[in-house]
Amino acid sequence: MKRLRILLLCMALPLAAWATNDPLTVRNAWIKQLPPVVPVRAGYVTLVNNGKQPLRLVAVSGEDFARVELHETELVDGTMRMLQRDAFDIPAGGALELKPGGKHLMLFDPARPLSAGDSTELLLEFDDGSSVRQAFEIRP
Repeated sequence: MKRLRILLLCMALPLAAWATNDPLTVRNAWIKQLPPVVPVRAGYVTLVNNGKQPLRLVAVSGEDFARVELHETELVDGTMRMLQRDAFDIPAGGALELKPGGKHLMLFDPARPLSAGDSTELLLEFDDGSSVRQAFEIRP
């Protein structure tokens, strides 16, 4: 019996190491709930780069939106403005936080009503050709 436990442990250790070696961790993915008549939503998420190479988020899309853009709120000539960006960088061993008042996603023309508690899936695409599908929760 002891040998069997040791054998099972030896088989499980590489799997546990493999499961935690994912180069990207996605946390706290959510979209702000707004009335259905409002054609634009804001999306937020934290992307943690566990890898040794920087990552660059270059595109986001989802079936529930006509288009998704990368935006950043910035002070320009004394006025806060939202500026569209081509990409967001995630340093190796670092994180990118998309949050209210900073970098965020702008999601245009929802295809269906999205209420608090619902979720929608977005595809996050990176410049190295990799991508991640992630569920975003709708929050009030």
